[in-house]
Amino acid sequence: MKNLRAFRGRILPLLPRRLPLPHCLLALLLLPLYACDGDVDFGEQYKKTIYLVGAGDLLRVAEHAYGAVDDRIVFSVYRASSRPDDRPVTVQLAIDHRALDSLNQRRRLENPLHVDRVLLPPSRLALPPSLAVTILPGRQYATLALPVNLDGLDADTAYALPVAILSNDAGYDVNPALRAVIREIAMINPYSGDYSGSSVEHPDTLAPAVIRPVQPALKAISATQVRLVIHDLEDDPAHLDTRYMLLTIAPDDTVTITPWRRADVQPLPGSRYDPALQSFELHYAASGKIITEKIANIRAPHPEY
Repeated sequence: MKNLRAFRGRILPLLPRRLPLPHCLLALLLLPLYACDGDVDFGEQYKKTIYLVGAGDLLRVAEHAYGAVDDRIVFSVYRASSRPDDRPVTVQLAIDHRALDSLNQRRRLENPLHVDRVLLPPSRLALPPSLAVTILPGRQYATLALPVNLDGLDADTAYALPVAILSNDAGYDVNPALRAVIREIAMINPYSGDYSGSSVEHPDTLAPAVIRPVQPALKAISATQVRLVIHDLEDDPAHLDTRYMLLTIAPDDTVTITPWRRADVQPLPGSRYDPALQSFELHYAASGKIITEKIANIRAPHPEY
């Protein structure tokens, strides 16, 4: 309406009292063009919103290395608007236990085998006095980096840290679907990951050796230790007491094999790790069988096995 009044005020006084019909039609056609004048300011067209990056999936896995120096869990806060904002926006965050409880509840309904995520112990965090971040003028986001000490965490507990937006000082809307995010902590080391190769069973008789393809997942236990399933057994956490062995890698890349809990496995000489190929050659006995296992990380640049 403002543009229409401006049009009438500028254009209509210049027109004669009576116009031929074609001229009237031409004036009507010019009206929308004038209303779209680029100099006209229609103001903000969309809502200004604040949200946490990655909150759409709610649960986000973040890898952390055993023995890492200055390790941190990072959360990113983003603001969205139809034009750059030249004002700072301070966003108040908080650790949100309810978001973690809600996730576990929902996942248990979807999957009876769901493993609950457990809140990271407060002793593992160095929390500042206030969990607030400020998005500076002209910037779209800011980050909250929380120092953590994760060495010694139980490798079989799924730890997580939930953070949510509480408020902001600039009147931005908070997208309810993107207000909280949960960081699940996945511990790694230089030897962990998915491997592929073969496991050879050497019989006591003159019978030929039995070669089986294997694809074990090596789970980080500490900075120099990984756990994997024995030989060609099924990788099943329900049998954690009896099916797994622990590899300890020495500075000279020799490998010591020990049973995990009550597993039946005995080390034999000659087990080694090749850092260039990211591969293991393992020699051990399990359930009375002599085993040679050669496996390489599937992400290695030139796997040999």
